Amino acid sequence: HSGIVFRGQGGISSATIWRNVGATAPVTFDNSARGIVGSGLERIKLMNQNAGTYTTTNGLVLSAEATGLNQMDYLSFKDIYILNFYDNISLTGRSIWVDWERVRCEGALRDGLNIVGTDNISQHRFNLCRFGNSARHGVYADLDFAGLTATSMAFDTRTSEQKEELGRRVT
Repeated sequence: HSGIVFRGQGGISSATIWRNVGATAPVTFDNSARGIVGSGLERIKLMNQNAGTYTTTNGLVLSAEATGLNQMDYLSFKDIYILNFYDNISLTGRSIWVDWERVRCEGALRDGLNIVGTDNISQHRFNLCRFGNSARHGVYADLDFAGLTATSMAFDTRTSEQKEELGRRVT
């Protein structure tokens, strides 16, 4: 799929609201069947329907196949607000050249941003993003997966906070 962008109404605080249905993430980009290029989200607020019930549901997931045969490139996420999921953002497989602009992740039950992949995750740029009030880490990154090292993860003008452990952890 190429060039599919979901755009909501309003600014980051009054954006269109999407909630999870049961224990399923409200948004998953999954390239296991075909490549995803030039797609993204703008002005969307993702909220956990019930954080007390759906304690292991992630908010925004980039889930790529392990072999990396299908692209997940040139994605864009702008003015996104993600609240009260297990991992507000979960990156688990190949994704390259992804821009994150004005993304706010609040109240994660574990990590605001969790990067533990099975393939190449690189060239992600986080600009004016906030990962706050997470139970474990604001940002958690395991940068050595499947023998590949993630490269060029840029965090510009970003804050990350936690409740219990480190604000940032890179292993």
